[in-house]
Amino acid sequence: ESLSMGADLEIAANGDLYASMGVRYSGGIYKSTDNGLNWRKVYDSQPNEWRIELACAPSNPDVVYALFENSSENGIPAIRKTNTGGALWQEVRTPLWYDQNCSSLERDWTRGQDWFDLIAIVDPTDENSVYIGAVDLFKTTDGGNSWTQISHWYTNFSCGYPPNRTVYADQHAMAFKPGSNSELLFGNDGGV
Repeated sequence: ESLSMGADLEIAANGDLYASMGVRYSGGIYKSTDNGLNWRKVYDSQPNEWRIELACAPSNPDVVYALFENSSENGIPAIRKTNTGGALWQEVRTPLWYDQNCSSLERDWTRGQDWFDLIAIVDPTDENSVYIGAVDLFKTTDGGNSWTQISHWYTNFSCGYPPNRTVYADQHAMAFKPGSNSELLFGNDGGV
């Protein structure tokens, strides 16, 4: 891509490499099956799809999730999934989000910050359990058909979230603790 920059690089369970290009320009998703010697484009970004965050399923090398920044004004970031190693991509639902108002579910679960904080990880043993983050954290257990908001950045938030669900804002990193399939660490503007 002449104007694209690298956004993400992930390794599938079988060693295939996936790279996303874009950042502040349209790009796409590329795949290499020979350790990066050759690459082929497996997804062409739409004009308003800039940054792309990828997450490969450790339990299935054909499953990859992609979160897409939407650069259009008031755009809702998209989430897509492939079950075919990039041959076909399907759009999945995006989460609804409580920001600071308990009576108002927002559609833009990134508050327009998807250029800055956008991260995803797939559960090591379940290709349908995925965690995503932007300002707050969300989880699906059904491959993206439904999402649950699992944290909130605002400490005085009271929409049914217990105080221990308060997590500092702007999610940038996720990793399962080595040797654990159930303990997940989050990195954000407040630390780990």
